[in-house]
Amino acid sequence: MAVLIDQVWAMTLANLKSRYRNTASGFLWVILNPLILYGVQSYIFRTVLNIRIQDYSLFLLSGLLPWIFINQSLEMSASILVNSGKLLKSYPINPIVCLLAQIIDNTINFLAGFLLIFAFTILFAPVPIGRLAILPVPVLLLFVSIFSLSWLLATVQVFFRDTRFLLTFVLNISFFLTPIFYPPELIPAEHRWLLALNPFNHIIAPFRAVVHPASEIPLLPSLVASATLAFGLFLVASYFWRKTRNAVFFNL
Repeated sequence: MAVLIDQVWAMTLANLKSRYRNTASGFLWVILNPLILYGVQSYIFRTVLNIRIQDYSLFLLSGLLPWIFINQSLEMSASILVNSGKLLKSYPINPIVCLLAQIIDNTINFLAGFLLIFAFTILFAPVPIGRLAILPVPVLLLFVSIFSLSWLLATVQVFFRDTRFLLTFVLNISFFLTPIFYPPELIPAEHRWLLALNPFNHIIAPFRAVVHPASEIPLLPSLVASATLAFGLFLVASYFWRKTRNAVFFNL
């Protein structure tokens, strides 16, 4: 276990150093990318499309920034086993190390951007302190869910190389099917059952319940649903990995 932790830590540091190496702004891009996207979408949806929600800046923040993390993590992780094939065959490294290091790297970047933008936003739309103390729970559930889903997709990608392209297609559609920039109430009543089938909605809902109290999303039920999803995805991913591990190494 100690060796595994050391490998994950070393690879995470390597990813962090290489991500912005030889760039003019370096780690500043962690803030600029979500900040620009957040500012543009906030203007378009609130001013141009006239979406009227109390404390809309918090509403959008609680959905958009987790979505950016979800999108980037899944896109970057789907091919990680295939791309690391030579490394995994040449050195005694557990394939999960590569995946964990990538997700931890993305999590650090996500938290840096989220917390800085969030700290600025609550100056104008305060959030109860009691709710902020719960924020690490949605972060943990987000991490487990996306790690598990990335693990499953990266394994499937070894056998079905179109997985990465299908993933991009699904994520593009899911952005509009998930209540990220609009409230669930805008969805016609006869179609709201789709939210129960949308895993991304269950992942983001606890963030919204904590960060945007005006949304009136029940905190405990949203946490239970998210935890159930995270645990279920982890069981499925680990089971599939155990069944296909030998074939994965053969097909790398």
